[in-house]
Amino acid sequence: MKILFDIGSCGWGDASWITGHMAWHTKQGNQVYILTRNWGQPNRPDYDACDPRKAGWRPDKPTGAKIYNPNKEPIDYYINILCPSIGCHFFDLASNQGTLPLDELKKQAFDKVLEINGPSKELLAINFQAFKEVSQFTHKITEELKDDAFNKIKHELSKTKNIVLCSSWDEKNIYELRPNRARGPGMGYTSSPTDSAGKPSPASDPKEFNTEKTWDNMVNFVKTIDNFCKENPDHRIVLCSKKAQDWPSILKSDFYDLRYFEKKGLSMSQFLQVLTETCQSTMSYLSTVQTLLNHSSDMNHIIWYSTYTWTEPASPAIPTGSVELQGRLRYINYFLENPENITENEIKHAFRPNEET
Repeated sequence: MKILFDIGSCGWGDASWITGHMAWHTKQGNQVYILTRNWGQPNRPDYDACDPRKAGWRPDKPTGAKIYNPNKEPIDYYINILCPSIGCHFFDLASNQGTLPLDELKKQAFDKVLEINGPSKELLAINFQAFKEVSQFTHKITEELKDDAFNKIKHELSKTKNIVLCSSWDEKNIYELRPNRARGPGMGYTSSPTDSAGKPSPASDPKEFNTEKTWDNMVNFVKTIDNFCKENPDHRIVLCSKKAQDWPSILKSDFYDLRYFEKKGLSMSQFLQVLTETCQSTMSYLSTVQTLLNHSSDMNHIIWYSTYTWTEPASPAIPTGSVELQGRLRYINYFLENPENITENEIKHAFRPNEET
């Protein structure tokens, strides 16, 4: 069966949830094609991911995403990681880039077309409710991308056992411009009553999102891992998200900083690949990087997430009018979910996923 994932106006964070469903279809022997056209924010000619003043700023929406270059990084991910990893086909209309010519894609007779448009309630309904068939996979990139910069970082990280930390913590809103997401969405916290444009940015209700204890549990958990790494210097935390601005203030171990991977000469695909090849686990609250890494079948995943119910009038996309939303890929097998703490044996297993403890 040939299936087309037709991704319309959609942010990369929203689209990342669909990847596991694409992988599931290829594992069933289906041929998967992906068509994209608009990543939800305009490019800027002086884009610099490591400079928050130039990192994808949206003049039309000052509180919008700033982290990635819409003309480069999603396309790099699909062409250089997803297609080699699961054996799918891809074409991006905006950049005229892909793994096959557009004419060839148009010639295909598809048995099923899944239209993904967002951000929207329909997309969320698909993400969280309909896509029950989700598969993880081993990440692969071409040998050409395993260049000197890639191998230098791989060599460094191969000296230790590693766990990835990519949760947001950006009290000064350097990269996360929405104050009520300074610690992640739905966390029941805001770093400022208004955003940089003067618009209200109230904290969400933690009871509504079931996150009353999530932040304290996660910080204490990370401190436990950090202390283990300090006492066992052959283990390291790898800090990965640009929104992780405040984690260094509490980390006491010799962590490895890969937040500004571009400065080390890596593309997004190389960044993700080197993590899956050298890190044994991830630990994070809901984030795009965490979602992308959760698809790796070669790592343990420790995740904190919110849950809430979205109720609205019934529609073809949401026949019941009610959707239970969870900030995770529900059908992935996680090592730990919303943990309050971690035992010594669990720590050892987190750093050695393929070994008995």
